[in-house]
Amino acid sequence: TFQDSVKLTFGAQSDLSIWHDATNSYISNNTGELRIDSKTGERALVGIADSGVHIFYDNTKRLETISTGASVTGDLYISGDLYVSDDITYDEIAGRNLKITGVGTFYDDVPLYFGDSQDLKIWHDADGHSYIQETAGTGSFLYIDTNKLVIRNAAGDETQAAFTQDAASELYYDGANVFQTTPQGVNVTGVTTSLRLNVTGISTFGGNLDINASIDVSGNTVLNGD
Repeated sequence: TFQDSVKLTFGAQSDLSIWHDATNSYISNNTGELRIDSKTGERALVGIADSGVHIFYDNTKRLETISTGASVTGDLYISGDLYVSDDITYDEIAGRNLKITGVGTFYDDVPLYFGDSQDLKIWHDADGHSYIQETAGTGSFLYIDTNKLVIRNAAGDETQAAFTQDAASELYYDGANVFQTTPQGVNVTGVTTSLRLNVTGISTFGGNLDINASIDVSGNTVLNGD
């Protein structure tokens, strides 16, 4: 039995000490590395003075503390919440991907960036607005690739716009489809108010045509009805 604060020392220069001070227990190493093996020839932990701590799995280093935080070799699984107060920089290496199988939450006015120069920005602000911003400048494009794109309201029960491959682009008003592109041009359902209408080709009107200004027609005009 060793009394409180009485050290058990090892080495010619007493480099390794073990003791208890009535509250806490200590293992102190004053030279080289402090190594802990899970069995003969299999490293579990290494502590290096004025440097990092290395943690191993089956004799392979998996986690290392560094001057700016920590470095993980392999996969990192988190079963709870991950709170980040600084930037996260993700580099894809040799086809490895960042996978989130749970819910990823970004707080108000905290953007998610993509690109080496942070050219694509997605965020939500404290006023309740959401944004997707392409910041690369003139000549840059924001592509959305899909066979059919449908934009709906927040509740998800009302379509606002729909764009279908090899078919129509449609705009809605209060859930009603009022504007569709066609192979010939466009089809409008309901009343159309225009300050200027320039038509090249055939226009078919299924209802009344009310013109409260002059009309300039170049070519043939055929009116069928009263």
